[in-house]
This record gives sequence, structure tokens and C-alpha cells, in this order.
Amino acid sequence: IYNTEACTLFRARGFPAQFCDASESFVRMSWNRPLPSSLSGKEVLLSDQFGSSVIPFFIKRLTHPFGWMAIVPAGQTIVMQFLRAPLLTNLSYSASFSGMRANDSLLIRHVVAQHLDQISTAE
Repeated sequence: IYNTEACTLFRARGFPAQFCDASESFVRMSWNRPLPSSLSGKEVLLSDQFGSSVIPFFIKRLTHPFGWMAIVPAGQTIVMQFLRAPLLTNLSYSASFSGMRANDSLLIRHVVAQHLDQISTAE
């Protein structure tokens, strides 16, 4: 889910890798403790204008155990959907974003079952 035109494919020690030019900036997005708790263990689909990626749930993660982690391009709107879960009206989770530069931004969008009347964030 990134601009492949700004990146070059190569192999590093037999593994596929990519090198992106300075115009691309990436952010590590980590999250866990979803409510409703029935979302724990579900895969998450992240999508943007360049494509989509399925993010697996893992018990052990670098910063958010029992959760998810993805590298996403900065400056994009990322649509996040929990797979095999009903559309929700009330959703929350604990998240952090690492590696953001001073002018980077990231917008996370959720598809919900009803029109929103309240949204809150915490620093």
C-alpha cells in the first residue's frame, strides 16, 4: 500500500526487498486492546490508493503485544477494516505511530454502521 513507482525492487541475501527514494516516508503503526474485545485475533485489512494489505494479529509484537503492526506510507488516508467482523458503531483501540517526521501526516478511516455523532482522540 505504497507508491511502487518511487521504489526499486532488489534481492537482499535471497529475500525480496525494496529501496524507496527520499520522496517516500513511512510510519510504523501499532495497535491493540480493541473494543469490542471480540476483534482480538481478527485480521485487519489496510487499504489506500495504491492497494491493500492484510495485517495478521500476533500475541508478541514489538510495542503492542496481542495486537497488530504495519508499516504504512505517510501522507495517505488508510482505510482500516477488521475482517470477518460485523460493521460496528462503537470502536476503540490503543495505537501508536512511530517514525513520523515533523511534516508527516496519516489519516485512519473506518467504515461504520451508522453516522457518527462523536469522535474522540487522546494524546
